[in-house]
Amino acid sequence: CLMIANKIIPKMKVDFILESKDFFMPLSLSAMTNPDLKTQVLGVLVFHKYIVKYLEDPGSENHILALIPILSNSYQFDTKNMVGVWGCVNDLLIYDSIPADSFAQIVNIAFSIAQNKELEPKNRYIPLEALNPKIESFSEEMIMNIFSLSIDISASMIENDQSINDATLDYFDSAADIFDHQSLYPLIQKQIQEAFNSNSFTHQISALLIFKILLREFPDLIYNDIQFVINFLVNALSSPNELLKEASLRVIESFISSFKSTNVYTPTFVPLIFANLLSPSPETRVHAFLALYNIFDEL
Repeated sequence: CLMIANKIIPKMKVDFILESKDFFMPLSLSAMTNPDLKTQVLGVLVFHKYIVKYLEDPGSENHILALIPILSNSYQFDTKNMVGVWGCVNDLLIYDSIPADSFAQIVNIAFSIAQNKELEPKNRYIPLEALNPKIESFSEEMIMNIFSLSIDISASMIENDQSINDATLDYFDSAADIFDHQSLYPLIQKQIQEAFNSNSFTHQISALLIFKILLREFPDLIYNDIQFVINFLVNALSSPNELLKEASLRVIESFISSFKSTNVYTPTFVPLIFANLLSPSPETRVHAFLALYNIFDEL
């Protein structure tokens, strides 16, 4: 019955969705409170699909109470089921349906999973990503924790995959859209400095990728630190680490389009970028070409 409900709810018309509340809501709650973990997950999926079609909160208090212990166990789930249960949290937050006390519990669970380095990095990030709709209500301490965890998860992904992935750095973009830049910039700056001071190439790469966001969102503020940015980019371009070089080239692509005084900085970069056109890494070569193209296009 649960599997059928999970398939038919997205295809149902709104009128029937409204009329079937007294069937689907108890059905999903019964499943979510079942001792069997697979049944609980199916219950969450049915509940989630129903509230999305209902387009408002149909009265979810008991479902949210049942959801919390499922979230606590979600670190055991595979990626698909983890996305399923935390996707439900994301939409409940969009509908502003989670009471403050329950939200505090969910935040603690999300942070606990995100800190668990025994999990796959992408699974660590799923709970954090689900909290994004409420970012405007986060305290400075929470923002700092999320920034730090995002960098650490990004670094773990890069280390595991041996390729650059900035998917877990979305919070820096989201925060830039919501918070005052003068207040936010020092918080991000602190996270970048801590990553650069680490002995981890992958954390330094993640910090470099954040420079792209700063150059796009905070050009006036980062201009005050431009010499620090240039020095780190030059050092990264000269590094034996191909991923660090690729990350710096990605930043230079953004750097060129962020400042009109490109010609002042170009002589510093061009010889090092040319050298990377001969890199053994195809990705490095591509981004070296793009960086040069952008430079000469702006001159």
